[in-house]
Amino acid sequence: MVAARLPLALLLLSVCLCSAWARTRLEPTIRLPSELAAAAAGDETDDAVGTRWAVLVAGSSGYYNYRHQADICHAYQIMKKGGLKDENIIVFMYDDIAHSAENPRPGVIINHPQGGDVYAGVPKDYTGREVSVNNFFAVLLGNKTALTGGSGKVVDSGPNDHIFVFYSDHGGPGVLGMPTYPYLYGDDLVDVLKKKHAAGTYKSLVFYLEACESGSIFEGLLPDDINVYATTASNAEESSWGTYCPGEFPSPPPEYDTCLGDLYSVSWMEDSDFHNLRTESLKQQYKLVKDRTAVQDTFSYGSHVMQYGSLELNVQKLFSYIGTNPANDGNTFVEDNSLPSFSKAVNQRDADLVYFWQKYRKLADGSSKKNEARKELLEVMSHRSHVDNSVELIGSLLFGSEDGPRVLKAVRAAGEPLVDDWSCLKSMVRTFEAQCGSLAQYGMKHMRSFANICNAGILPEAVSKVAAQACTSIPSNPWSSIDKVWVLVCGFPHWARKEKAVEEASYLVGDFIEVDPKSLPGLGPIRLKVACKDPAAIKGSSKVYFNGRGFFIIWNLENEKNERKSIPTEKTGKKKDEDSWDDDEISDNYTPFGDGGPKQGEKRAGKQQNMEVEPVQASLLDDKPELLEQGTTSELQVNTKSAMVTHPEVTTSDDVVMETENAISQEVATM
Repeated sequence: MVAARLPLALLLLSVCLCSAWARTRLEPTIRLPSELAAAAAGDETDDAVGTRWAVLVAGSSGYYNYRHQADICHAYQIMKKGGLKDENIIVFMYDDIAHSAENPRPGVIINHPQGGDVYAGVPKDYTGREVSVNNFFAVLLGNKTALTGGSGKVVDSGPNDHIFVFYSDHGGPGVLGMPTYPYLYGDDLVDVLKKKHAAGTYKSLVFYLEACESGSIFEGLLPDDINVYATTASNAEESSWGTYCPGEFPSPPPEYDTCLGDLYSVSWMEDSDFHNLRTESLKQQYKLVKDRTAVQDTFSYGSHVMQYGSLELNVQKLFSYIGTNPANDGNTFVEDNSLPSFSKAVNQRDADLVYFWQKYRKLADGSSKKNEARKELLEVMSHRSHVDNSVELIGSLLFGSEDGPRVLKAVRAAGEPLVDDWSCLKSMVRTFEAQCGSLAQYGMKHMRSFANICNAGILPEAVSKVAAQACTSIPSNPWSSIDKVWVLVCGFPHWARKEKAVEEASYLVGDFIEVDPKSLPGLGPIRLKVACKDPAAIKGSSKVYFNGRGFFIIWNLENEKNERKSIPTEKTGKKKDEDSWDDDEISDNYTPFGDGGPKQGEKRAGKQQNMEVEPVQASLLDDKPELLEQGTTSELQVNTKSAMVTHPEVTTSDDVVMETENAISQEVATM
């Protein structure tokens, strides 16, 4: 009996072996050993994956920017359902949307016309003025000592951990917006990512970025050997797009006057809501999002989604970074995109203009609210016109009326960074804003113009003189206006009380204008004049290093009426600013886009949030911000011989702190 069964067992065994051999032979592709290793890494199990970390950033404020915070709240819900713990999810959002008086559903945020509340349960780690470049970089680097306010949560990751970063906001060539000053520049962000890699505190990092010209943040900057994989909503020279906007299809509920989401963002999130992310790779999601964001390959209302960095990581499963919802276990990824395509979208820079127009259109004629809405819309349009005309005139004055537009609009070859000297770009922006007013979120579109001026070898000092001629006035609206104020500065060591050193430090609170030379000698407070968006925010202290020695610098606003550049009125005998708009230039028949809707590359505009001065406790300069390992601090380093900013890694010693305290007490005593 046993002998009779033996041939049958051998036969079954031979069939199994042949089947396995056949599967090996019929493998459709031949893979290199490196590809096989990458594929194996993409199939990590729960036990193999280290801790998952997520950093979610909404970089704007204001109800008209509803969609950015909606994106971030939706992303949180995906992370939470995917199994990430709140202690490992860090959320940046201004948090002025859910409970805004303009929100038709108080306490609720939606990211889809038929979607549910995505606001419930979202941690409020960094809100209001805590949403800053300084805190964002400190969180990424795990540097608690560099934080200003907030929950104190940072990415305290280890060498086997995976990090996911999602950033949704306005942007421009080489720059991302923040609700607080300063802007976030591409070179600074990449420098922070390099430091994180050098510290050996992650296995791999994925960065999803929603912003106009978002490709310029990484193009020519992000290395391919630091295990960072990034995808962006657009390439380096085009806008990204808002979706679920009033008047489009699909539209938000009729009570909403604003866009609910962004095209790239909702594409990756709605895919993640549906699929089993154990079976879907980063590359598969990239392709799906790329196709959906292209809007049926027309790009009339869409953008080119891009990928940068360590592209070999895209074979990994999404599960390794954002987990997966167990309810989707049966929804294995398929190549065909089962999600609906979009027929229309709104240019990101016009999304807030749509909001202001919808708000004005719906109100009753003759009502005080409609008059106020008209005023808001006119102010936005005035700001746009002023910024566009000012930049164009500066280009003409520098390069001539024929060459000016060509120089300002020049686009570098693919793969090259936006600018050679990022410090020049930052100085150029500060110079423009000091003379012509705030760029705000709309004005970031002109960053390429400032970069090209730097690339042409023009110095900021020359631009300052030209800008003073171009901007004889600034529209008195919330988006353009800049205050000029005197600040009292205490804590400078006597040997560093030099005009150039004070100028370098002044950028922690505003754009430098002048220093009172009479206040430099002696031990009294130094009088410094700066241009800023929010003078009330100038208070507190910063740690500044002079020639490697640390000092606490105290800033206080002088009790003197602020100066504000504004539009000359008819009473002055001067002509009305050509950039201003009259009420009779807008009617109920007006549409911000004309008949054809927004087209890629057209001049559009969008109101920017008030650009505020960051509270100066633990501040960072625009120029190459440096955050160090936990336990050390470095906010600003000034070499008093050259008065140039540097950022070495310096740990404060007890004797320097004691000397600093003595210097401060001496100066405060003289006030």
